[in-house]
Amino acid sequence: MFASKKKIEMWASCGDDFFYGLEGEEKDYSLAVVCYEKAAKKKHSYAAYMAGLCYELGGMGLRKNNQKAEEWYQKAAKLGNDYAEKRLASGNTFIPSSPQNENQEPDDVIQQGNDPTEEESQNLTKREQEIYTLLLSGTASKEIAFRLSISYPTVNFHINNIYRKLGVQSRAELFAKDRK
Repeated sequence: MFASKKKIEMWASCGDDFFYGLEGEEKDYSLAVVCYEKAAKKKHSYAAYMAGLCYELGGMGLRKNNQKAEEWYQKAAKLGNDYAEKRLASGNTFIPSSPQNENQEPDDVIQQGNDPTEEESQNLTKREQEIYTLLLSGTASKEIAFRLSISYPTVNFHINNIYRKLGVQSRAELFAKDRK
């Protein structure tokens, strides 16, 4: 049976609704991955990437599974998804398992590293400064992506860099640091 492009986009969009939470609803990666996989099986590269991300992050109703994450990233890369290609090429594909990551939301998952130097904390790029300003105004990541015409994973990439450079691990810490 031929699946129309509109139906495939609907499945990917449905995955986003469950991944990000819809209008105050709980996030549910287990339902998101079902939707993403359905769209990805019809060669939707973004959905394949997001299925991999769901498995990599785990939590929110879905058991973490790095093997499945890598499989979906490979499928996404074969379909031409740049994010999946970069993720696989980096050699640092997966977020390490830890009790803290189990319940964190995607915006709060950062690569753990050393404390930032004073130079790093003062060295936000122009794009990071734009996103920082929007974060402090209370703008959600999905809205930031829409306003700046960039993808949600790109927004999170910049947010993670901001967190690292400013030595924080969540939006709450970012707000607290800004008020000091």
